[in-house]
Amino acid sequence: MSVVFSLGLTSLASSFVAAQQLDNPVLIESFPVGNYPQRLAFDGANVWVTNAGDDTVTKLRASDGANLGVFPVRSFPECITFDGTNIWVANHLSGSLTKLRASDGVTLGTFGVGDFPEGLAWDGANVWVGQQNANTVTKVRGSDGAVLGTFRVGLAPIAVLFDGTDIWVASSLDYTVSKLRASDGAQLGRVRFNSLPWGLAFDGIKVWVSSPTENSITAFRASDGKIQGIFPVGLNPHGVTFDGANIWVACVYDEGVVGGRARTGRFINRFRVEDQAVDVISDGISLWVPIYGDNTVDKITRTAP
Repeated sequence: MSVVFSLGLTSLASSFVAAQQLDNPVLIESFPVGNYPQRLAFDGANVWVTNAGDDTVTKLRASDGANLGVFPVRSFPECITFDGTNIWVANHLSGSLTKLRASDGVTLGTFGVGDFPEGLAWDGANVWVGQQNANTVTKVRGSDGAVLGTFRVGLAPIAVLFDGTDIWVASSLDYTVSKLRASDGAQLGRVRFNSLPWGLAFDGIKVWVSSPTENSITAFRASDGKIQGIFPVGLNPHGVTFDGANIWVACVYDEGVVGGRARTGRFINRFRVEDQAVDVISDGISLWVPIYGDNTVDKITRTAP
């Protein structure tokens, strides 16, 4: 039997910390990519971006943003992840996953996974992908693309996360985040929210969930689903990432990225970008943000004071 953890908003008002402008200087560089860039993945040396408007993926060298190739996939690629050797892309309108060799972008296979795949996570051996229309998540073996199982989650899954042991799936229409055991897909619990969940990140202890309708991000403990805090960020937060110390959130209508310490939830860093920011990842030194209104990806790097 699954355990449901309910979220009580009113009891957490004291946890709110307002975001402020950080004075430390940063360098923001902008690199052209394809049409309508959506999501990002980092392979240890390069940043990969899905271009939903022209059904391609662009590979950028992280050190200098040089374009290392543009590779065709299927219709309307959105989510993307790296498995240690290969890049996986969810093709939203073609109901498939494309596997690309990260070293040269060669297509190694395309695998059907059901209507409107959304959200991707790699568990060390398998790719997990949500199906928005079916309210399910599917486990796909990384070596050959074989489907190992399909499991019920909430309504319209939008994001998938692996925490080292379990899979988390954010579902946008019933305001839940489901916890599944990665080994067999058994449902271990479900965290309920009072607003739409969107992006997911894990800091080693807590799962962080952005909420575009509430302009906030919520942290809950992965072990038991206990809410640790709700924090205001910017307008319409979407993508979330953890850089080893900080949580970063891409805020679409603020045209920027907001960051704070994962340990305290103090969101005091705010960087403006050129246009609407839809996702964010860290390469260990810089932040990368796709700007879908400009068909670019911005690289944000701290400089010495």
